[in-house]
Amino acid sequence: MTRRVRIGRDGIERIRAAGPYGVALAREIDAWTGFTGEGWSVPHDPITALSMLRPDLYRTEPGTVTVDDEGVTTFHRDPSGHVRLVVDADLDQVAEEIVARIERAGTTATPS
Repeated sequence: MTRRVRIGRDGIERIRAAGPYGVALAREIDAWTGFTGEGWSVPHDPITALSMLRPDLYRTEPGTVTVDDEGVTTFHRDPSGHVRLVVDADLDQVAEEIVARIERAGTTATPS
């Protein structure tokens, strides 16, 4: 799922403009995109965190998870399950929300 959300060059430049933290984060993104040769960033961890803050941007299915003896996990759809698997998202809005939150944090935070 997280490989589907991409922050493109425009978003990366908005991050870069978000104060000293934005500059530092953009440098990290540049290092990674320079390594991969891709012109976008895939923010795996922020996508996951945002699913808890803005669940309205995601479509989930209930189920359960099992772990076999080799450590392989398997999701089983189950309407009464307590695990929610993200199966889709508003990809553009997720990317925009992440960039906007970084901008807000970067322009309101004070470095120590």
